[in-house]
Amino acid sequence: MEQPKNQEPPKKPLAERLVEVDFDESESQKWEDLLQSVEATDVPLEMLKYLRVHKNDGEKTVFPIITWTKEGVAIDEIKRLVTSWYDEHKTEIAGSDFVVNLDKLKDTVKTQTDKTLKDL
Repeated sequence: MEQPKNQEPPKKPLAERLVEVDFDESESQKWEDLLQSVEATDVPLEMLKYLRVHKNDGEKTVFPIITWTKEGVAIDEIKRLVTSWYDEHKTEIAGSDFVVNLDKLKDTVKTQTDKTLKDL
């Protein structure tokens, strides 16, 4: 797959080191309750801030999805990298944590809701 000009491929996943995230606890609690009913595998990468993978040996690897997208990396390239990494390490993976980009999720839900209600 050819890279678009002036777009660098994503850097390798980071060791366990997340950027601090600002949360409004009351607002995020409402969304967290909603998200508890969603299977993690159903969440598209573009809705994530970070993807943290726990390996059997205790090591953690973080994919900084939001950072890469802000740097202009195409979501398809990020998906390719994550899929490739998962394929390469599938026997070592104990589990994954999905840190959802609540702002993007709320905007998407609001946009779709507005669109649906407009057509009623």
